Amino acid sequence: MTSGRVDILARTASGRPLAFVEVKNLPRLSEGDAVELRDALIQDLADAIPYVMIVSQSVGFIWQLEGNERLGKAAEYGRAQLLDMRPILREYLTEAELDRHLRGAELDLVMSHWLGDLARGRTEVLPRTVEQGPLSQFVSDIRGAQINLEALA
Repeated sequence: MTSGRVDILARTASGRPLAFVEVKNLPRLSEGDAVELRDALIQDLADAIPYVMIVSQSVGFIWQLEGNERLGKAAEYGRAQLLDMRPILREYLTEAELDRHLRGAELDLVMSHWLGDLARGRTEVLPRTVEQGPLSQFVSDIRGAQINLEALA
């Protein structure tokens, strides 16, 4: 794997990388912006990672690796699933904090707490979605995972 950094790395109970979560608290994170960030994050990986998530204070995007990866073939991810992050933030922040723009480190901590809760099986708080996508499988796969802030990718 590359020696780059990722904001949050989730590893399976056996230590294999499960998900990269990149926190970019841009006021208007678009899917196009998120795809560019995802591609930059995964471009030098020796091994494909099952999930990539790019999140901001308002929205997030999650992708799941498609199919079996062959040696020398670039990782291919399915369509992004759009996530409304407000329900998650509402669980961990006060109303006053919700109404202001959070700093990156603050949002990193909230996301790591949420992912840690998912890893422990606490799935009551999920982002709102309008379509089916990889989130439900991710919630299942993250159970028992280790969550590492600012990990080496």
